[in-house]
Amino acid sequence: MTVGDARRGRGRAETLDDGRSGRKARTAARAVGANVETRGVSYVTDKNPIEAQGSLGWIVYSQRLVRLALKYLNNPFLPSIFRENLMTEQARGVSVKDHHGGHFLTQKQIEPSMSALKAQLTAEFNARVKQQVAMNEHLRNLRAPFTDLVGKDPRTIAAVSGLRGLAEAGRHDSETWKPAHVNRPKQIERVFGNPVGGPIAVTRVPPYDYQDTWSASSEVPSGISAISSQMAHAATGDMKFRLQTGNAFGAFSCWSGVGIYFHPTATNGTLRTSAAPALNYFWGDWCFDDRVTIQGWIRLNVNSYDMAGGFTGTVYGPEFQLWYDSSWFGPGAAGANSGSTSGYGLQSTPIQVDGDHHYAIWVVIGGNCSGGGFGLPPPAIINWFSFASQNVAAHVPSIQYEFG
Repeated sequence: MTVGDARRGRGRAETLDDGRSGRKARTAARAVGANVETRGVSYVTDKNPIEAQGSLGWIVYSQRLVRLALKYLNNPFLPSIFRENLMTEQARGVSVKDHHGGHFLTQKQIEPSMSALKAQLTAEFNARVKQQVAMNEHLRNLRAPFTDLVGKDPRTIAAVSGLRGLAEAGRHDSETWKPAHVNRPKQIERVFGNPVGGPIAVTRVPPYDYQDTWSASSEVPSGISAISSQMAHAATGDMKFRLQTGNAFGAFSCWSGVGIYFHPTATNGTLRTSAAPALNYFWGDWCFDDRVTIQGWIRLNVNSYDMAGGFTGTVYGPEFQLWYDSSWFGPGAAGANSGSTSGYGLQSTPIQVDGDHHYAIWVVIGGNCSGGGFGLPPPAIINWFSFASQNVAAHVPSIQYEFG
């Protein structure tokens, strides 16, 4: 064995002895609850952490116990030293109205301002229809030479007759359409809040606070089979509408909505709101050599009112398009479409609100359509036509908002 080997052997022996000594020292220290240092490393014994940290340890440990107790008891008198940003469910018996500070607007109180808003919408609709009627007349005159030319071809006559047959079938499908069954998960009203006056989160379920509908139409002769109907029911959260052009020119627009009241719990703050209505729908348009237009949309609206109930504006209300088509030649039209969804997600961006206003959060569905009818009377050989129809049913299981 060389001198180097002997030295390495002694080194290993010293390391082993040192390790055994360190373990023995730490074991003895734990028995008395002391600190010990071995090979330059300090160890804090864990037999009694409170004694090891002294009186400060008792203070920290006591604060943790008190904080946990108050957290689970939802104590509203949580001292500021223990404040946390907790969102806990409020005790039973605490309702949404308890967070409105005694404020509320009834359906009757907002009706005057809503009537003024509807009058404005109707005036805007009439202006659009007037322009559309004038444009359609010019376009028909522009296309007249083409119609006269292709109307002499037997193939054209047969094709137009086939397209018109598809439109008639679409009218029948629209009139016999039934909404598919949509699963409606059980929802309950819930109020979450910070026990020290922080943000609150609310889930509202039917019955809601508000319901409303609106519609407008062009002057339509009687007996042309045009349809315009709307329904909104706050008690159930159901709403629907149906629009269908007829045998002569007609333009229609409408919406249906349900809503809830909101008033800030502080002087000002940020509001976020969301909903996921279930939808059932049928829509379609058909045409040849005449313009047809159809649109369906959905909105999450937040309307603002002054403290007397007067409408002051829409602070949030982007329109999300469900479908849209505008065509004048048969192959470009959409034909018939139908479907359903158990939840169409709607979520607002942050909205700045204040305590000097009332607010109403609405879920609204609506649509527009226009068509020229079924063409020229005999003895015309080839007939232009345009026809549109849509039928929409929706259910709003809940409306949520968070304020903070």
